[in-house]
Amino acid sequence: MGGHPQRVTRNWVSSPMLEFLGRKGRLLSVFFVFVFIWSFALFAGVTMVWLLAWAIRRGEFQNPREAAKMIFDEEEPIGRITDHFPGERS
Repeated sequence: MGGHPQRVTRNWVSSPMLEFLGRKGRLLSVFFVFVFIWSFALFAGVTMVWLLAWAIRRGEFQNPREAAKMIFDEEEPIGRITDHFPGERS
């Protein structure tokens, strides 16, 4: 029978090398997830400290009792319940 001889393709990378590269790829992806999480945590922490410093400089913590009463007015005085569930208005 004529024809072309069957080609045997060999993998140029040995099996242990493939295992190493696979392991290395997993380690790299775990590393990048680790770096992303810690970068986000660092960014969030720095942002929170900056916001706290900003609030202190603006005087937001000077008189917290008065600040808590700012949401009340003549229509909704302190101590009077104005919110009700539907059908429970008295």
